[in-house]
Amino acid sequence: MTPRERVLTALSHRTPDRTPRDFWAEEPAWNRLLAHLGLTDRQEVLCRLGIDLRHLNAVVPKDREIAAGLFQNFWGERYVRQPTPWGPMREDARGALSGARTFVELEAFDWPANDAFDYAPLTQEVCRHQEFALVYGFADVWQRPALVRGWEEFFVDMAERPGWAHFLCRKFTDFYLEDYARAARATEGRLDLYLLISDLGTQRGPLVNTGQAKRERGGSAGPGVSE
Repeated sequence: MTPRERVLTALSHRTPDRTPRDFWAEEPAWNRLLAHLGLTDRQEVLCRLGIDLRHLNAVVPKDREIAAGLFQNFWGERYVRQPTPWGPMREDARGALSGARTFVELEAFDWPANDAFDYAPLTQEVCRHQEFALVYGFADVWQRPALVRGWEEFFVDMAERPGWAHFLCRKFTDFYLEDYARAARATEGRLDLYLLISDLGTQRGPLVNTGQAKRERGGSAGPGVSE
C-alpha cells in the first residue's frame, strides 16, 4: 500500500497492511531529533519513520513583537519565547482581550479576515506529496479563544457571561470553516483530513470539572474532583 492508501483504508474502517503513522512536534523537539539523527532535512526524518501523512498549511500573517519580548499573532494570542537548549519555546501570556470589560470591546476587536491567508503555495505542496495522505490546517475553536481572552477571564465568561464565550468560539469556528473551504478549493479536493485540535486537560487533570456530568450518569466524580 502507498501511505495514502493505508490511511484511507483505515479511515474507511477496513484493515490496512499496518497502522498508519503521523508525527509532529514543537520546534525544540524537532531540533533535538535532527541533531540526534545527524540530519537537516525533516522530510528525510519522516520517511525514515515511515510517516504516512503530511501536514499542509496556508501562509499566515507573521507574528509581531508588540513589546520587548512579547509577541502577538493574527488572532491576538500573546506569548513570550523561553530559551531551551534546543531553541526557544513559546510560553503563553495574557491575550489581547484579557482586559476587555464590555461585550462591545469583543465586537470591536480587529478580528482577522480569511483574505489574510495565502493558499497559492498549497498547489505545489500537493504535487510534492502525492503518495501521502494530506492533513490541512490547525483549527482550534475553544483553547485559542481562551488564549485571546485570557484563561481566567474565559472561564468566568463561561460561568457568568456565556454569551461572550459563545461569541468568541463562533468567531474562530466561522473563520476556520471558511479557511477549510478555501483550502479544499485551492487543492481541488485533494486534502484527506482536516485538523481540529484543542487542549481539554493538563498533566494534572481536565480543564473543566467533569463531576456534574458523572453525577448525571449516576457515577462517582472520581478522585480529585469535588462532589
